[in-house]
Amino acid sequence: MGACLLLPRHGGLTVARRPVTGLIWNLVHGGGHGWRDDPRSRRAHDIATSGAALVFAARFVVSQWLYSADSTGGLAIARASMGLPLTALVAVVMLWAFRRTTLRLVTPAPIRRTRPTV
Repeated sequence: MGACLLLPRHGGLTVARRPVTGLIWNLVHGGGHGWRDDPRSRRAHDIATSGAALVFAARFVVSQWLYSADSTGGLAIARASMGLPLTALVAVVMLWAFRRTTLRLVTPAPIRRTRPTV
């Protein structure tokens, strides 16, 4: 049921150009970055948020279908196969979006080279 409620939020926020992963990235980085103005960063977070929504929706649909069919064995197999593997895949996509946005928008501090004193 939670996945069913989460899907419209993810999808709605992606359509409204405010993907959840981008909002989280901005919160982690202090909230002062214009990540929504950068098309590549926004697209990366659109992909990550849509991927998460798709995984939650797929889990919900498959679980409900197997539960309705009273297939406890199938439900156990589906939970195992759709649990960690899909979560890991979504985590990799989210990390890719976070890293891509960080590399594009967060400028590293300039390196100060000091000359050794002799």
